[in-house]
Amino acid sequence: MSQMSDIETRALAWGQEHYPDAPTSSHQAFASVVKFACNVGVSRLEVINTMRTSLAVTKIFQTKSPGRFAFHEAIELIKKDCYDPITLDHAKVWRQSEYKADCYKDVERAKELILTLQPTVIYNAERDQ
Repeated sequence: MSQMSDIETRALAWGQEHYPDAPTSSHQAFASVVKFACNVGVSRLEVINTMRTSLAVTKIFQTKSPGRFAFHEAIELIKKDCYDPITLDHAKVWRQSEYKADCYKDVERAKELILTLQPTVIYNAERDQ
């Protein structure tokens, strides 16, 4: 087994152990980001595109160069973006991109957040003093 396949397999196993109720698509997306973070030879185009992985990949670029992470370091950096509840940041990414690989429940939550948490703008209104 190649090093890249081994990292992806280990990441899948880690996700299934720590987040057993997450959908298979979430585990696969998470594993693709871990593989990207840990291997120099993995292209950004190989990462499964979801609102979750988009935030995780951005965090990787903000922290170090892709391919420069240790396995557990990558997991600690991105696990919340990939497995915790959808946030408004996720929803904003979804609204801009509407990835086809997003989990149905994630999309529904993103829509709900956009409707309920997005600030309301009132034009030509006076500000409270």
